[in-house]
Amino acid sequence: MVNMANEDDQTIADIHKWLPFVKQKSDNLIRESSAAGTLLNANSLKSLVQQSLPNNAGSSVQLTVEWVCFLNSYLRQIDYTTISSEAKSLWQYVVSLCVSFFGKANLRVLYSCPELAGLFNEFITHFVHLNSDLTSKCLLDMAKDYLKLNTGCLNYLEYLTVDRLSAEKRFQDIVALCTGPGEGAGSLLEFASIDASSLTRKRVLRLFVNCAKSLFVAHQYRAAHETLEIVFNLPVTLSQDGEISEIVSLYVLTVILLDKKQCNVDPYLIKFASAVPPNLLKMFQCYYSCRFEQFVRLILLEYTQRSEAFGEEEYLFTKRVVARLLGNMCRKKNAGILGKRENVSGDELKRVDAVCRLDPVVRPLGIDIRAEKYYQSGPSANEIQDELQELVRWNGELSKQRRD
Repeated sequence: MVNMANEDDQTIADIHKWLPFVKQKSDNLIRESSAAGTLLNANSLKSLVQQSLPNNAGSSVQLTVEWVCFLNSYLRQIDYTTISSEAKSLWQYVVSLCVSFFGKANLRVLYSCPELAGLFNEFITHFVHLNSDLTSKCLLDMAKDYLKLNTGCLNYLEYLTVDRLSAEKRFQDIVALCTGPGEGAGSLLEFASIDASSLTRKRVLRLFVNCAKSLFVAHQYRAAHETLEIVFNLPVTLSQDGEISEIVSLYVLTVILLDKKQCNVDPYLIKFASAVPPNLLKMFQCYYSCRFEQFVRLILLEYTQRSEAFGEEEYLFTKRVVARLLGNMCRKKNAGILGKRENVSGDELKRVDAVCRLDPVVRPLGIDIRAEKYYQSGPSANEIQDELQELVRWNGELSKQRRD
């Protein structure tokens, strides 16, 4: 856990005055070690650390500043690939030093002045290049602690953490950062400012796209939709064909999954219509014009083709997403059928119900539409959802009242 104990505000305020001297001292130590030929010797590095760096007994302000300066000075001078393959013991010790620093560092100190924050950003970049199994855990823990500070500033630590987690497909961890990692912690998506010194527009775009993708994979479609709306309003030109196609595809799917209304005037669909893949555009048109058979064919074709092409990498047309899409269409189809009739018996409803007709088609693919709560749980495969049965009852009563 990162140390965030209160420090003397005056001491923190003075960091910018003595930071250059600490940085120069660290650079000199590493330069001397390099000249002596001991830079890549694990025992020599251990001795240098013991003699030069404060331990846990000292002030966390001094400890945080001196450690980040020393580690940066050292990591600038080494070849990560060389030490990981040819000097394993040294690599392991360097990783342990970095992990130790994550446990000692005071985040409030690190972000007390721009110069120190810049050094910390440089350090975590070096740490990622060390390619340790502990990298993601350390970054995630520190990002959670940063959110507990509630600074309201989106920064490089959050970007790098999300980028790393996304590469490892740890989507649930990203969702935890997006929704708030614990009591008293803010959400990564709720910020009042952006650290422009470390986050370019492209990095901010990548951060939000990764968040939207993670929320979608976690089936939080509304949150994913709202995050994509932020993406479309970022001051970034969406120019790369693959990038814009994926973003727009994700957005179109959330629109259908949420059964959004008035899509004909959606400003983002109008603006980026040309970037929507043809098959997905046809699905969208079929859904909102209630062309049931064509919609089903397009969905199943896309699901089959993408499953074969991407396998486990596919996240847009998964079984659960397909079940939700088809379930939505079945509800629209049934609503259209029942809305035009006065009196529909339960037995007759089973014959016209879209799910009953579609179920045998999708079952062999391992897709169960009823998993989306279209049906009640029960022994009968044809048991109808509450709202449909209620509509049957209401229609029956209406017909009876008219006869009376």
